[in-house]
Amino acid sequence: AHVIERFTNATVWVDDRRYPCKVLASDTNADLALLLVDDDHLPFRPLQFASETNYAMGADVFTMGFPLVGVLGTEPRLNKGLISATVGMDDDPKFVQVSAAVQPGNSGGPLLNSRGDIIGMVASTLNPFSVALQTGGALPQNVNFAIKANIIRAFLASNHITLPPAVTNDEGFEGAKKSLALVRPGEVTDEELKQPTLVCLFGYHSVFGYAWRFGRIEIDFFDVKNGKAV
Repeated sequence: AHVIERFTNATVWVDDRRYPCKVLASDTNADLALLLVDDDHLPFRPLQFASETNYAMGADVFTMGFPLVGVLGTEPRLNKGLISATVGMDDDPKFVQVSAAVQPGNSGGPLLNSRGDIIGMVASTLNPFSVALQTGGALPQNVNFAIKANIIRAFLASNHITLPPAVTNDEGFEGAKKSLALVRPGEVTDEELKQPTLVCLFGYHSVFGYAWRFGRIEIDFFDVKNGKAV
């Protein structure tokens, strides 16, 4: 839900093809959203939920998604980690904590088992700045969270979505990446998707004399891809 923000439409890319969508439902408490592709299209290849979900500490898990599209590109990326806890922030039972790397762009991507089946959905990472303020400077490492599969199933059922029949994924992760959807809120073209990401940095400069006093504020924009000032 946080990926599509408050938009009523969205754009997705599946296997490098662009599809405009409508937002049918959004649940900000569960951080889930349901999209309907507007146009006619060939059948998609759905990922399958694992037949059995055992959230055991130490179990291998995998994230797959589109992290840092503006820097890395639009090909799916896979990361491996393990289940660190069977609950989320504040021991929330709807989530599972994982050590697999998560970057901006992973949200909404699947959490997979070693067979490439869904056991959850990547939702968030621990905010490093918030933790630094609370701990006096310590930064969290690999503290990420995914929504459990039963929460996703319940959300789909509440919106009258019937899951497709289970199909064995013989291609593993290579097969799974053909099912991933890169999602952007609103109407986005192929050209706009590839626009460079800009980062804005603010710098405050004081003047030293008989007393510290205001000097100037400096504002710089940088192209994330090449690191150069714009």
